[in-house]
Amino acid sequence: MRRFALARSSVLPRRSIASTLALVLALSGALSLQAQGTTTAPTYTHSPFALRADWLQGNSALTRSTLPSNALAIAYEGQYFGASAGFLRIARDLNSVEGGTLGVETGFRAGRFRLSLGANAMIGVAMASMDTTGYQYVSTGGTTGHTPRWDYSRTSANGFGGTVTMEYDFFKYLGLRVTGGSWSFTGAPLGNVKTRTTVGAGLTVPFGGLKPAAGRTP
Repeated sequence: MRRFALARSSVLPRRSIASTLALVLALSGALSLQAQGTTTAPTYTHSPFALRADWLQGNSALTRSTLPSNALAIAYEGQYFGASAGFLRIARDLNSVEGGTLGVETGFRAGRFRLSLGANAMIGVAMASMDTTGYQYVSTGGTTGHTPRWDYSRTSANGFGGTVTMEYDFFKYLGLRVTGGSWSFTGAPLGNVKTRTTVGAGLTVPFGGLKPAAGRTP
């Protein structure tokens, strides 16, 4: 009886050790499967060429019927630096300036977001309507008023400006842009105030679409 008890006591620790090892292996396997099923958020790359279209009337309401401020451009967006060529129009109630633009920019991309700072030059025209020969009057009833006489002027204009833009690519071939800028122009029709600021939003269309970075899947 004593020998049987000793033999039984020596078997129990071995069974306990085996059970513990089996439990550890099972937990390790479960954690490994869970780690394999968890994917890191994908990193994306953007096609280097894109078409941009912006509406830029956000900071200045128009009371006349005219084409609002806008910008169109074809852009090259490198990893850190880029360039663009396009068209810019800035409209105000009594004058407008528009023309072709060339720009350079530096940008930083994080996933679907891109922040960029740009410097741009414009060659175009400035246009204005001015009430230069209008006159005041007094009616027979004593009512006073003003009769405007508008003169239209148009001349060449050059400008330089800086922009700050945030982009978010929410579809493969479509992204949202929020942009702001400050411009200085030449041109007599613009009067004494030759600076213009713009605030607006637009769309960007990457020619090759949004793509996952190498080794990642969306």
